[in-house]
Amino acid sequence: MTITRQTLRYHAAPSRVYADTWTVIDIFTGLPIVVGGIVMDCLSAEHVNEMVDELNYEDLDMRGKLRPDA
Repeated sequence: MTITRQTLRYHAAPSRVYADTWTVIDIFTGLPIVVGGIVMDCLSAEHVNEMVDELNYEDLDMRGKLRPDA
């Protein structure tokens, strides 16, 4: 399976609250995600990209999309 932007659940977006920072958005809700009770907002560009990559990897793995036969 080819992984495209449409396959990915999470993406980075500019924060609507804090200038020059980023948030992690869940495409199903359109809202910033909450991890451990903390809203993933006010992140640096580097941190938000790491979070998005890790969360999408975990989501794809859980849905079985990382297996060669998926």
